[in-house]
Amino acid sequence: MIKFWAKTISNEKLIKSVIFEDFVLFNRENFEKSVAKLCEQIDEPCPVILSKHFNHFSEFNITSFSKNDFIENVKFDKLVIENALKD
Repeated sequence: MIKFWAKTISNEKLIKSVIFEDFVLFNRENFEKSVAKLCEQIDEPCPVILSKHFNHFSEFNITSFSKNDFIENVKFDKLVIENALKD
């Protein structure tokens, strides 16, 4: 199961905050698909997901995407995705 706490931040202020769950095994492919579903749910474009994003999430339970990680224009400075699963 994948459970994200996603936050959009602009000027160091929280704009959106949402919890997203996807009942799939955690791996890179499902991580990418879940981020895409999450972005669809919050009505934001999906970022380009690089190995560094997946690796950072896997190691530290958090990753962030800057404006430069999006092909489309976004109205926030960064999207932060944190692991919301309790051990």
